Amino acid sequence: MTDLYKEKLDTKEEIQSLPESTRIGEVDDAFDTGLQAQDLVLTEEIDKRIGSKINWYIQPIIFSIYTLQYMDKVTNSFAGVMGIQKDLGLVGDQFSWLGSGFYLAYLIAEFPIAQALQRLPFVKTLSACIIIWGITLCAHAGAHNSAQIITARVFLGIFESSITPGFVILSSQWYKKSKQFSFTALWFSCNGAGAILGGLIAYALLHHADSLKLESWRVLFIVTGALTTCFGISFYFYLPENPSKAWFLSEDERVYHVLRIKKNQQGYGNKKFKWYQVKEAFTDLRTWIYIFWGLVAQIPNGGLGSFSSILLNQTLGYSKEQALLMGLPSGAIQIASGIITGYIANKTQKRILVGTGCCAITFIGMCLLAFTKNTKVQLAGLYLTPLYAIGMVTILSLIASDAAGHTKKFTVSAAYLVAYCVGNLIGPQTFKASDAPAYIPARVTMAVCLVVIEQHIIRIIIL
Repeated sequence: MTDLYKEKLDTKEEIQSLPESTRIGEVDDAFDTGLQAQDLVLTEEIDKRIGSKINWYIQPIIFSIYTLQYMDKVTNSFAGVMGIQKDLGLVGDQFSWLGSGFYLAYLIAEFPIAQALQRLPFVKTLSACIIIWGITLCAHAGAHNSAQIITARVFLGIFESSITPGFVILSSQWYKKSKQFSFTALWFSCNGAGAILGGLIAYALLHHADSLKLESWRVLFIVTGALTTCFGISFYFYLPENPSKAWFLSEDERVYHVLRIKKNQQGYGNKKFKWYQVKEAFTDLRTWIYIFWGLVAQIPNGGLGSFSSILLNQTLGYSKEQALLMGLPSGAIQIASGIITGYIANKTQKRILVGTGCCAITFIGMCLLAFTKNTKVQLAGLYLTPLYAIGMVTILSLIASDAAGHTKKFTVSAAYLVAYCVGNLIGPQTFKASDAPAYIPARVTMAVCLVVIEQHIIRIIIL
């Protein structure tokens, strides 16, 4: 400990004089560090220096993991145009259940996984989930019938359910409330990077399918799963358990960081599960607004997540290889929208208005996709739909910044993600095999959902 803090430290006796409920289980690592910071003044220069360090050391690994999680999630969409249906004998609506099975498992696992992230060492638990889902994705390559591939998707959904609530907590640990929308927008925009990376890998494998010893979609699962496993191991060794243990910050900087996030009123995370905060979460009207939004908004996401490549191939008439390439601009648009809206929200501090505007643009795009007959106009509409993600960024940043209390934050986050799962589970089921190749009922359903969401988000503004 530097001389700067020696005189500011509370003694062990002073801490022990606190009530037992405060000393045991009621405080986290930020409390101990905060005792050292109570007489310090955070200058703008120190604030910027620490913020810059956090950006350089934390963002690359977080962005990489979120890129991989989306790529892994939509591998079934790429596999859909690479021959998985024919090779595994998937008939009728069985392919739809590859998407729905994933989100059904995600739904069931959300609360148990959220509790595990709170009760167990946070980074170690999240790392274990990443590594296991990478191995599970590799195991997809061994499937030989519909039951086996759906089972594999179920296990993938269980362990991928950890990532979004985990990253919500990381956002609240490392970033001030005023920065959480822009940071969340950045890591969420990595979904677009995942779509691009996965699309390029799938295209390369399909293009060279004749020279592969295995079917191209099997190799896709092996390659993407191996990438995720490697990054999961890196995540385990690289990311500190919380800012008080940050190896890249000096001892002085760790103390000052407590002052940086003081207005968040949330600390670094408490291991004790507090039932009164669960009650608080479900008696808060905002929680139910988030749940409704998550349910309805994710029906289009679930449909497009599983069928976007098939829409490009069967509905818009592109070849299989062209369909994989034509999906890449959607990923680029999602990356750009995350960066641009994050910047705007950071400058204006009007994150809800930014989310509303993006939902309105998405609605226009969905109408073009659903109600026009020109395939180029439909393609333009499809390219506008990635902006829906900014609405979800808005909700996640609200949860990260406004749900005070670690248990409440995990509860609200998990409740929202359960609704998110239900919506994504329903989405693929709107694409019926009997409606192929146009899938008109599914496209109309997605447009209707976005009408409802645009009206609903106004209620959040009013609150």
